[in-house]
Amino acid sequence: MSGIDTAEYPRDTLSSIVVGLYAWVLAASFGAAVLDVVYAKTIAGVVDAAQTVRIFSEVSDFLLLPLVLATIAAVSALAFAFNARPARTLIVASVAMMFAPILLHVLLGPLLTESSVGTWLRLVGGGSASALAIAGLERLHRPA
Repeated sequence: MSGIDTAEYPRDTLSSIVVGLYAWVLAASFGAAVLDVVYAKTIAGVVDAAQTVRIFSEVSDFLLLPLVLATIAAVSALAFAFNARPARTLIVASVAMMFAPILLHVLLGPLLTESSVGTWLRLVGGGSASALAIAGLERLHRPA
């Protein structure tokens, strides 16, 4: 018998799955944000203003669903990676970056709507959150 405690392995495997799911959801959410930006640039010149507002509101309502799923996955990932300090730190940073663009839009909304800064904040926040979640998953597997 080796001195390895096999009771730890199911939790480690489950932690990897949950943190991996969180990273995957954030990556998919970032991809949806990129597609939304491309779609917005494409459709702006094709349809009139009234239709554009209606279409954008429907798309933005749909894009809230991945954010809700990412929030649930973030709470789960934090719970499962709580004992791994380096991974936990990166996941907390990822959650902060996930919500930073929303907070900035709430605080600076009128300033951001008149320029493309809001779009860039959303893309940078989503990409950073996704990259930090993937780095947290990698840190979960790195030996101490």
